Amino acid sequence: MGEYTALYRAFRPRRFGEVVGQEHVTRTLCNAVAAGRVAHAYLFSGPRGTGKTSVARILARAVNCREPAGGEPCNECPPCREVLEGRSVDVVEVDAASHRGIDEVRSLRDQVRYAPLRCSRKVYIIDEVHMLTAEAFNALLKTLEEPPPAVIFVLATTDLHKVPATVASRCQRFDFFRLGEKEIVGHLRSILTAVGGQAEEEALVHLARAADGAMRDALTLLDQALAGAPGQGGLTVAHVADLLGTAPEEELLPVLRSLFAGDAAALLEAVQEAYRRGRDLRQLVLGLMRLVREGLAARAARSGAAAPRDGSDRGTAWEGVYWDRLVATFEGLGRLEQELRRAGPVLLLLEVGLLQLARSAASVEVAGPTGGREEAESKPGRERGSAATFVYHPGAASPVRASPEQALPPRAAPPSGSGSDRDAGQLWRRSLERVRRERPLLHGVLTAARPTGWRDGTLVLSFRAGCNFHRDRVADPRNKTYLEQVLTSFAGRPVELRCLLEGEERDEGEATGVELTETASAEGGAGAEAEEAVATQAGACAAAEPSAVPAASLTGEGDLPALALEILGGEMVDFDAAPLFVGAAVPESEGEAP
Repeated sequence: MGEYTALYRAFRPRRFGEVVGQEHVTRTLCNAVAAGRVAHAYLFSGPRGTGKTSVARILARAVNCREPAGGEPCNECPPCREVLEGRSVDVVEVDAASHRGIDEVRSLRDQVRYAPLRCSRKVYIIDEVHMLTAEAFNALLKTLEEPPPAVIFVLATTDLHKVPATVASRCQRFDFFRLGEKEIVGHLRSILTAVGGQAEEEALVHLARAADGAMRDALTLLDQALAGAPGQGGLTVAHVADLLGTAPEEELLPVLRSLFAGDAAALLEAVQEAYRRGRDLRQLVLGLMRLVREGLAARAARSGAAAPRDGSDRGTAWEGVYWDRLVATFEGLGRLEQELRRAGPVLLLLEVGLLQLARSAASVEVAGPTGGREEAESKPGRERGSAATFVYHPGAASPVRASPEQALPPRAAPPSGSGSDRDAGQLWRRSLERVRRERPLLHGVLTAARPTGWRDGTLVLSFRAGCNFHRDRVADPRNKTYLEQVLTSFAGRPVELRCLLEGEERDEGEATGVELTETASAEGGAGAEAEEAVATQAGACAAAEPSAVPAASLTGEGDLPALALEILGGEMVDFDAAPLFVGAAVPESEGEAP
């Protein structure tokens, strides 16, 4: 019984035309060899398994071939055969990962001075060149810039940013790309034909996805799959799924349907079944993300161009589920996949995470076929990792944990003007939830406001009496712009924000809001007077009604200086370069740091 050769070695490309997916590289090199314009140094960069070393070997044969055909090596002459069999003394491959010191580079520099023995040119292929030390790179510079006439250097690396610019500038650089799924599947199919094997099309797709754009990885997985394939029928999707630990589509679809339906019992049953079959739970989440991404692509195409082309029924998994909910599900799955990377009870994390996601996604506003928006009545539970909420009472020794009713934002009063009351309330609640996640300090300020007007794309916020300070903070251009962007993203059209105090007339309130914003900006340079005014306004609002702020400002998750700066409108700067708080002006005599 002869020695077995791995598929990725047995089917290594021998000509430029056989390299898959790197036509921009092979075409240029082939033309350079045919025209006699071969450079003295090349730098090949790209992910693993994309053909860098294979192309370097083809180039070494092409420049030494005695009967080249259009720049391609013949692979039959003595120099070509010696290079193919790895016994050529004039083609030297150096592993920079194990020969990375200055002594090895000095030895190489001494060798290049000698003329080639059996070939017309000497070719030095330095693999993983980024592993060389800084001293080794410096020792190589002069030789790389002006090598002897019969010497060619080919440097290959997977981390281009680690190669010094002084080295890269002396080489012709070629970037190798990850291979596409179709390219890998086509090559695997041709290899199966050559070895007399068979496989289901979907099984090859699973192998191509697991390879992540690397042909060598795909061939290694195919080699392993063929070794354990059943005797009849060739490779199947189930066999490949068992090999990779991934869940096939028929196991993913029940999970996704249960997730969108909010069916907790069916969801847990599907997850338990996948766990019993030995599926990699992180790969299961990635598979769900791929299906949701396909649903988003179908929604974006709006013409069915992105619908399944293989006759499968996975398109029914997201039927009736619209854009907002698909995006929320995709984002939640992404966060869950990050959590599963850490050590811990993976199954428990996955089950609870999917249940929470199903409940949260059920309350996401869904765009109807006519462009209208609806929102489920069920409230989403508090997100994992979200901060608890505390209520401050004036004169209390410590903050008190708020009850769920106290922690929730105040329910919006029926807005005046045109537009749907329900739409305005839904828009404000969804925006508050996003602000709570992204800018919890600003969310604490917004608890003193409620929407009272909604007309022609303008949302009017009314602040409780005495909350001038809160109104001014929201009306600050930076905060106001951010809030308008959030509102616009949920409303689907530009939204303008207006701020006023309760009891004021609307027109006067809007004018006063602008005036207060400008006054706050002007008073920012008034030093102690501005700080006293801010404190007075904050105290008046606190006396009106307790305000809720995130616990992140009270625990290790938060930062009290950051809270103060957010409220006062200042920012942190270098103590040695400028005053600590730049929100208030400093007299000229104190303008310079001591």
